[in-house]
Amino acid sequence: MAIEVKSTSINLNQTAKFVFDRPVLSNVIGISFFSMTYGNDDHHIKKISLSIQPSWSNNEVQASVTAQLVDDSGNLIDKADSVVGLVCIANTDAADNNLALATVDGILTGTQSPDIALPGNSLKFAQPGVAGFALAFADGDHHLRQLLVSLGFANHGNTGRISADAAMVDSSGHSASTESADAILVAGNYAETGVEMVMLTNQQTSSPQTVGFSKPLSQAVVLVNGFTVTFKGKDHHVKTIGAGCSGWTLNGTDTSKVMLNDARAFVSDDSGNTQDDQASFVNLVIVGIPSN
Repeated sequence: MAIEVKSTSINLNQTAKFVFDRPVLSNVIGISFFSMTYGNDDHHIKKISLSIQPSWSNNEVQASVTAQLVDDSGNLIDKADSVVGLVCIANTDAADNNLALATVDGILTGTQSPDIALPGNSLKFAQPGVAGFALAFADGDHHLRQLLVSLGFANHGNTGRISADAAMVDSSGHSASTESADAILVAGNYAETGVEMVMLTNQQTSSPQTVGFSKPLSQAVVLVNGFTVTFKGKDHHVKTIGAGCSGWTLNGTDTSKVMLNDARAFVSDDSGNTQDDQASFVNLVIVGIPSN
């Protein structure tokens, strides 16, 4: 068995490719970062969504991304200027019975996924990651005050369920009628030695930061577990919106440390209005692969 991780960033008119050293038996693809924009101008929001369409053969996994940022006047997302960071976690070569990888699409806000089989009832780690979302106003387009996507997880014996919370509101009482999230799950029992995991909550900084693990790593990737982005003061048009961690590296002298860049949620219009950093944040899951 082997657990391998890969990451890449693509524009929305591109396809991501992850080439692994061994044949892929199972995999999940989550989001590390996204930045969606109308391009040169700001507009109302009618719908915002992001979804991943994966496929794989032998040792190669591919993923295309579908995204919408639309208003009621025909203004659409600028695919060439919008970016999404993708992370693929794969079980390769031989089955790992100590690890569970699962993907669940379309979890409605306030509900849970169907039962997910787990590698036992005593877990070393179990965290969901965002793999997509869909939010839409039913009564036309509106300004944006706040948008959030949040995931949780609870296990009951040898199964567990992912819970989702998603919302989009303006300052005049309008709220989204379509609210759902796509999610992945990475869960391991105490016999799993090929994966380590650290959770970071309420991150909102453009400064580099260090995350420590208990042992040296050969690789690391970052997943978005949830985010909240809120305009400062009141609602506004949207030009660009996003969340996540834009990049990371292992420390060159101490590989038990992962250096993160720009872990935050953000939004802006064309008039200089931006997010309220006291009410905007991202939750992250850092997945590390220990050195042999």
